[in-house]
Amino acid sequence: MQIFVDADACPVVDIVETIAEKYNIPVTLLCDTNHVLYSDYSEVFVVGAGADAVDYKLISICHRGDIVVSQDYGVAAMALGKGAYAIHQSGRWYTDENIDRMLMERHLNKKARRKSFRNHIKGPRKRTSEDDERFTQSFERLVQMAQAREGKENFTSYYEWRDRNRYYGKKFSILGDSISTLKGYNPQGYKVFYDTDNCKRANIEAYTDTWWGQVLEFFGAELLVNNSWSGSRVTKFPDQEQLFPAGCSDERTSSLHSMFATPDVLLVNLGTNDWAFGVKTGKEAHDQNKAWSELFKDAYRAMLQKVKYNYPECEVWCCTLGTTFISGNPQFRFPYQYAGLHIEEYNEIIRRIVREEKCKLIDLYHMNTRYDSIDGTHPNINGMKTIASAVCYGMADAAGRYFLQLRKNGNGERKNDLPDENNSASAEEYVFINQGITTVLYDEIISLTNEATGEEIQIRAVQFDCGRSNDCMLKLVNTAISRNHASFFYEKNSWFIRDNHSTNGTWINGIRMEPGKKYQLSADDVIGFAGTYQYIFYKTIHCN
Repeated sequence: MQIFVDADACPVVDIVETIAEKYNIPVTLLCDTNHVLYSDYSEVFVVGAGADAVDYKLISICHRGDIVVSQDYGVAAMALGKGAYAIHQSGRWYTDENIDRMLMERHLNKKARRKSFRNHIKGPRKRTSEDDERFTQSFERLVQMAQAREGKENFTSYYEWRDRNRYYGKKFSILGDSISTLKGYNPQGYKVFYDTDNCKRANIEAYTDTWWGQVLEFFGAELLVNNSWSGSRVTKFPDQEQLFPAGCSDERTSSLHSMFATPDVLLVNLGTNDWAFGVKTGKEAHDQNKAWSELFKDAYRAMLQKVKYNYPECEVWCCTLGTTFISGNPQFRFPYQYAGLHIEEYNEIIRRIVREEKCKLIDLYHMNTRYDSIDGTHPNINGMKTIASAVCYGMADAAGRYFLQLRKNGNGERKNDLPDENNSASAEEYVFINQGITTVLYDEIISLTNEATGEEIQIRAVQFDCGRSNDCMLKLVNTAISRNHASFFYEKNSWFIRDNHSTNGTWINGIRMEPGKKYQLSADDVIGFAGTYQYIFYKTIHCN
């Protein structure tokens, strides 16, 4: 799949490139010699000036399954004719159902302009930030739908996808703490948590039971070095002169290769011990009297900068800090704060630095990766599966996510084909508030109607988030809304919603949801977010 942009005076090029980079899709910008463009991400085609020269070039190189961005209805019609997807810069999708009407409107407008100056059609109004936001959400939904269809059409089995995915055969290294250790797989002399005794406690028998082993198996990749030290932090240990074994030390950041090979991909899963021991974040003014190696913000940045300097061709993926539960101890409650610092303060630092250092993020916290553990920190075998599935989901393309979802819904090819996203959470995590009505089987397209404006949006996905974050597919712009406020899930022909421990809550039909539990949705349910936005799930037409 590729994205082609009719880029002459196009106001959404930056948005297209941002989303394309997020989903690893190549972009081609087409312009004529009167509008020469430059891009660090896209390929730029400059076509000789001439009537419709760019349009004809674009149509000649796009193919079935590609995405075309153009405000020209004629170009959109030709793109649809080739089996491509097309979207207007307003965010409106061109479809076989609406393109004839739009072409007719264009024809009538041209006739009106020719007939009389009084009937002259004014130019477009000034573009606003709301227009950009509308296009962003619509374009990302189109990308996800197109990728999902591509996965279903192009791959008949998980194994076929695995052998053709971009990470197949690549060399992975790991930079982590105790949850990434395993006896026999870490450098000699390193402290290991998962030794013989703890492996028995966690029911872990082989490296394929660890989170990182399952990630390698899923992508068909190879382990190069697992540089994980039990108890290590990103920052320096207090009252210790040497920096090692801190994640930001030269020894750790330069020992991710073997004698003859460097890593293609690095997975960084560090920071839990910094949070658990109340390491200063570096955000407060009084933190500045400490050395950089003792401040989480500065040490995390230094760690990534050293890794990128030592391995400039390596793709670096960083995980935020997730939460846990203990299936064997229902009374356990995850402590979101240690030493007065919320876990999200560290995650916000990770997100910002990963973005600024141009690395890639797996947001375990926003994905609500609540994993089962033996002690509130260290995952058992089910917890390992939960982490692995989240990492795979974060790294995979839409086709890979499709196969993950098949496994989650019980349609995998064999029991051990794919990591199972289901942990040992009990059925009590699901809430069915409309048990007295007939169950309706829904499609993977969700319909939500804004109760205030009457505007309906449709999203095709098996899981998506809503909140203030730019990463949320349904963005809710209000200070009362949390960054990742809630998540929607499509499971076994039903839709569920979960509040992600938001500050001001999520409601269904006036009842506040319990955070962390998935509530099944029924037609006409009113979903309220923090007393601001209200959406109606699959609004039906009521006759008087």
